Amino acid sequence: VSQSRYRPKLIATDLDGTICPHDKPISLRTIDTLTRAHEMGVKVFFVTGRPPRWMGQIKQAFNFGQAICSNGGILWDLQGEKVLEEWRITPTDMRETVIRLRKALTEVHFAFENHGDFRREKQYVARWDLGVDENGMDDILDHVENGAVKLLARGSDKLFNSDEMLEVAKKVVVRVS
Repeated sequence: VSQSRYRPKLIATDLDGTICPHDKPISLRTIDTLTRAHEMGVKVFFVTGRPPRWMGQIKQAFNFGQAICSNGGILWDLQGEKVLEEWRITPTDMRETVIRLRKALTEVHFAFENHGDFRREKQYVARWDLGVDENGMDDILDHVENGAVKLLARGSDKLFNSDEMLEVAKKVVVRVS
């Protein structure tokens, strides 16, 4: 960050693959650069699909900042470890989304996030949250009464990849409510 009078007022940066390399720790150069920007009065936001419970590495590396977590579902205070604001998926929208995706995609299974609570259907294979919900549930539709901050859908990789799944979802789950 230069000392120019034209410095940014805000930095919003992705984490995984950007600030956080997949195969090594966050670089000291990155930590120093964002810390200097913060000290100059620049607001720093870490933007991620991660849930807040996965933000420990960021909290340790940076003693400042807020995070937009769960794909935009939560504004998180890193140091205070608390929700500042949230945008929930309503129970009605969650139910309708699951129903529509099940009609359009074979072998699709679901999980959801709520403030550190990861719940999944038994057939939803967790890749990053191994051991968080050991038992799973039979049907997510029996547990939508509180909505969620993030809804996850996973199908069989043999049937479709994530890009193909997104294309189907864009067609069947436009704006639910």
